[in-house]
Amino acid sequence: MTERGTHAPEFAPNLEAAWEMLQTQGWVLISDKNRDLGLDPSFRPYVLKHYFNKRGLLQPETYDVKPYDRLRARDVVKFNWRNLDEPLTEDDSTTIAPKDYSSQARTYKRTELVHDKRFNRWLEAQSMLMPGVSHHPTIEENPIHIGVNLFRTFTDVVNSPHRDSTGFVSVFVVDKHGEGATSELYREGSQTPFLRHPLQPGQELVFDDTQFLHSATPLIPASDGKAHRDTIICTYDFHRWPDPAYQNILTKLNLDTPRN
Repeated sequence: MTERGTHAPEFAPNLEAAWEMLQTQGWVLISDKNRDLGLDPSFRPYVLKHYFNKRGLLQPETYDVKPYDRLRARDVVKFNWRNLDEPLTEDDSTTIAPKDYSSQARTYKRTELVHDKRFNRWLEAQSMLMPGVSHHPTIEENPIHIGVNLFRTFTDVVNSPHRDSTGFVSVFVVDKHGEGATSELYREGSQTPFLRHPLQPGQELVFDDTQFLHSATPLIPASDGKAHRDTIICTYDFHRWPDPAYQNILTKLNLDTPRN
């Protein structure tokens, strides 16, 4: 399915192509049907059963964050891409630092993912998309910090085009009921998205958060009047901040570099 007036975007056929597309255009679409990317299509029904449909795991937002009806679970892990034999480890905190003076730090209960071998393997495959595209000098000394967010949305997916103030972002759709929820990417200063694609289950959009703003259209209920979308949205922090003013805000608030 493609938005009217747009052409069908190209999906990366393998890992090398994904790296090249991220380097040249700053974004890439991938699918878990393509095993050349190291992704396992059986992960989706597994994570749907053990995480999204497990009673009590996804919780309503406890902060004043839109959309208000969104459910969420979260963990933050570290990946040392220089030593692939080193296992993923938990980050010290699951806190999301404020993006400006008007917002507040948000700390979430940790959903422990690194002890789940299948989730661990999926995260490692996701992380392998990153080393070929990051040229920031601090990546030589620092692991990649990955904010892993499990979202179930019912109406609005996001509030408006925005940045997550991180290195890269990946949006992986696990399940979807209804239509809409079209992912959009915007170039700086533009109010018109240059990319619009309604991600289907098993599809994923990865993009450079320093280059683009991202958004998504609201969900449209199916014939039964219901709608939901289950996603795993990861942020990949390379300590690469495009806006020095943002880092100054964190310094003045005496906060550590955020894990999104």
